[in-house]
Amino acid sequence: MEEKKVQGFFKEQGRFYGYGLGEFGFTFFLMFIAYHLLYFLTDVLKWPAAPAALVYTIIQWFESSTNILMGIFVEKAHIKLGKYRPWMVIGAIGCAVFTVLFFVDWNSVLWLEITFFCLFYLLSYTCYNLMWVSYRAMVGVAALTAKENVSYTASSAQLGGVASLLYAHIFTRLVNGYDTMQKGYIVCAALCGLFMVGGNAISAFVTRRYDNRATQLKEAEQRASKQLSFKKAIKCLNRPMVVFFIGNSLRGSNSVILQSLLIYYCTYTLQKPGALSMYVTLYSLTVMLGQTPAAWLQRKFGKTVMYPVSGILSVLSILALNLVGTNVLLFYVLVVANSFCCIFSGSMIPAYLNEIADYTEFEKGVEARSFIISIGGTSNKIASSIGGAFASFGLALIGYKAGADITPALASSICRLMTFSSAICVGLGTIAFLFYPLTDKKMEAIYAQKQAKLEAAEKEFEQE
Repeated sequence: MEEKKVQGFFKEQGRFYGYGLGEFGFTFFLMFIAYHLLYFLTDVLKWPAAPAALVYTIIQWFESSTNILMGIFVEKAHIKLGKYRPWMVIGAIGCAVFTVLFFVDWNSVLWLEITFFCLFYLLSYTCYNLMWVSYRAMVGVAALTAKENVSYTASSAQLGGVASLLYAHIFTRLVNGYDTMQKGYIVCAALCGLFMVGGNAISAFVTRRYDNRATQLKEAEQRASKQLSFKKAIKCLNRPMVVFFIGNSLRGSNSVILQSLLIYYCTYTLQKPGALSMYVTLYSLTVMLGQTPAAWLQRKFGKTVMYPVSGILSVLSILALNLVGTNVLLFYVLVVANSFCCIFSGSMIPAYLNEIADYTEFEKGVEARSFIISIGGTSNKIASSIGGAFASFGLALIGYKAGADITPALASSICRLMTFSSAICVGLGTIAFLFYPLTDKKMEAIYAQKQAKLEAAEKEFEQE
């Protein structure tokens, strides 16, 4: 009996972490874009700061719209291989190909370089959004309890942390390991694509049972219900979704600001370019090892308490960076503190979105998980746009120019730009989340309904 329990435990963990290999794969891509894209435009392609800032900001607003479009597409598309799994793999392949292309230096006039970059960037992120929406929606299909919802999310985040750790030790060196940075960027982009495709292929294989079951249940429901309509889509914009969207758009932009500006901060303010690699290492270790204590704190005190508390601590740790000067050790301590606080907002995003989807289905009568995931994902894109605007236009406003001498005053301005803009976004996002209505008690009742519905539907199929 005890042996069966042990076997069941390892089988369950294999399912959670097997699914999480998808996030392991696409984390390399996200890290590469977050830490190196703006620098690629200003210091590799040598675009002037103003057009680089304009392109970097506007392109993300356009890219945001593709997230919702992909959510609607997945919601309406039905193929025999599964509702979500095929799109995870197809999206990953497309993203891998187009990512390499938008990191190519076309050695042409500026307007033509911008055109090629925007085209391939949009195609890359359209495919990424197709993969991301499908990947996140799989949690809602496979998780039948609140505990499983958190377990899938936490396991995925932990493997994302492992990927971040590997990125810190491999990619940050690899990008500078060739005779030109252009070659380094192309090689890194290709490797990111390979990890993304491989991780999502394994994740799709591990979750094949649940996606097939979900497809059968969906087909059974479609005999008595219509496709997603405009009226049903409006019902998805309920209070939990609106609060999440505003809060995540604001608080999430903090990460984009930090990631975009840290390469400048470490190089010119800390005067330790190698500190970026250690930052990524500490961030990754904190997210990976911090999942267990963070989950314990969230279970003990509830997300409605831990989210605002972590937000306040995050603001304080970010603002304290202004006191660091060139003290690298203090910088690392503050990095760990802020990274742990980010677990309660960043790593738990999929769990929030899937509980909003369950709430919308069982309280509002609308089953539109892919669409809801895509709306939540769009808030990540809005966060990227807000953070990207602060970072890119901020650099232009303080007078940063690639290749120019960096004065102590300009180095201090980079630090203030990074910290104050980040702290403002975290603070506003935390305030917004105070109005989030889905308590743990309310979700327990909803998961009980979900379990009963799935069991009844499976009995019906067995009888047929």
